[in-house]
Order: sequence, then structure tokens, then C-alpha cells
Amino acid sequence: MTTAADVEEGIPYGTRLGQVAGRGGDATAVTFVAEDGAEQTIGWHELDRRSNQVARVLADRGLGVGDSLAVCLRNSIDHLLAGFGGWKVGATVVPVRWDLPEWERNRLLDVLGPAVVVDADHLELIHDSESAPDGSPRSPHPTGGGCAARARQARPR
Repeated sequence: MTTAADVEEGIPYGTRLGQVAGRGGDATAVTFVAEDGAEQTIGWHELDRRSNQVARVLADRGLGVGDSLAVCLRNSIDHLLAGFGGWKVGATVVPVRWDLPEWERNRLLDVLGPAVVVDADHLELIHDSESAPDGSPRSPHPTGGGCAARARQARPR
């Protein structure tokens, strides 16, 4: 339970997710319904575990505390995992419409200057964060190459 002291001190999203997952266990955290009616569900423990894995991959790709992470995905569990993974690193997560025209998306990303961009062409970031039973990485999406890391631009903070 969140206390008044927690609110005054602030609780990072990643920490709060771990607390909620500890109480929620395997109960359903989120269910997404696709346009075709197919449902995808994830439980609290799995959401916490997988977002930890995504956070490690994001950090390996150069995302750090105070950086921006652009998430250009449709609403989905992948979008949720990318967001929570970014928050667990300490980054600012910036959702960007997945269906923007390329010229508009590029202009927006130039202004945002994110350290990392996760989009449909880079879903292996989410899927490679899981390991096969033997511990080796697996990627059900043959997109190759990893998430898009953008050159950092000097900007006032």
C-alpha cells in the first residue's frame, strides 16, 4: 500500500511495478484485444520479469537515467513492456503515434532527440529480451539488428 511518505518521497514506476507484482502474483495485469478480437494477456509477475529483461536490453543499447525513449508502437503488450522497461532504467518514455507519416515522425524524433527508438521494425528488442530454455537468446521476429539507437544531440537539461 502506498503511504503518505511514499508520495512525498516519490516512488519510481519500476519500483512500484515490482511492489504491485509482488501482491498481484500471476493474476492478470493487462489484457489487450486486437482489432481482430484476439486477446493477449499478461500477469503481474510476468510483466515485472519481462520488463526487467527489456530494461537490461535498453540499457545495453545505451539508454540511461534521464534519457528519452521513443516508443512508436500500437497499443499492445510490447508497447507496455517497452514503456516499463524504459522507466526501470530511469528514462523518460515518450509515446509516439505509430502511424505518423515518415516525414512527420522524423521531424518529431529530431526534436525529441531520444537515445533509443522502439518501433515495429525493432520489435526484436522486446522479443530478444527473453531467453530460450537453454539460456540462448531467441527472436520470433526476424528483423535483425536491434533497436534504433539515435545519436545524442547536445541539448540543455
